[in-house]
Amino acid sequence: MNTFTPMLLALVVVLATVGYANAVALRIPGGQYAEKGQFPYQVAIRKPDGDLLCGGVLIYDRYVLTQASCFFEGTYLVEFKRLEVFYSATELNDFNGWFRFPKSLRFHDNFNVIAGEGKYDFAIVELHDAVEVSDLVNNIPMSKTPFTGNAPITVTGWGNTGNGPEHTNNWKLKYGTVNALSEEECKAALGDGYFPGVFCAKSDDAAICAGDFGGPAVSNNLLVGISNGIVGKSCEVGATGVFIDVGFFYDFINDYTTNKPNHP
Repeated sequence: MNTFTPMLLALVVVLATVGYANAVALRIPGGQYAEKGQFPYQVAIRKPDGDLLCGGVLIYDRYVLTQASCFFEGTYLVEFKRLEVFYSATELNDFNGWFRFPKSLRFHDNFNVIAGEGKYDFAIVELHDAVEVSDLVNNIPMSKTPFTGNAPITVTGWGNTGNGPEHTNNWKLKYGTVNALSEEECKAALGDGYFPGVFCAKSDDAAICAGDFGGPAVSNNLLVGISNGIVGKSCEVGATGVFIDVGFFYDFINDYTTNKPNHP
């Protein structure tokens, strides 16, 4: 049986693995460093002391998508309103960057943190205050249909560059390009971990890793996915990444955000 190892990010140990891969939270293996303003929709979910928990993506000026398990320490929901949603900078230690506090969270009804399977592992985060749109800060449109996987996918994040303690975090945003696998290839890679609403992607130039999870996967200027984990135990270049299909869940996400009071 193949294993798809999701990451449960914990406040005290930074990362606890539950079912796709073992790693320590740093940045995208391979890829290139991003320029300021190149990915204005990218955000980071940080501890109050500034340490990275997850990536995230701005979908409206008051809403962010990220990984649901980012908000759990083991199986317990953390005091998420004390976390920071950091944006407008490529370096996590940039004192000119801005942040907002979460106001509320919405998980998918089928997400089960106790099972630790990585299924339906995404969260809609409502911010306490809307961000101010600028050249450095802007939301990205979501795909309204499931991803079919013909075009290249751009992934971004501050996550691991590989395995082991030698891959220390330099806090600078990276990006890379991956290509989607067919549904059959994805099912074969994930085995029992496969579920409707997920797709897989990989390349010889970049990969996603711990710390990237929750971050955006973009194709043709649309948000098509949320980084969710890797297949196996190694997040080196060439590893198969697993993504929540935003288009598959578009109605769920859109219904929640548009039905909230004071929607922008």
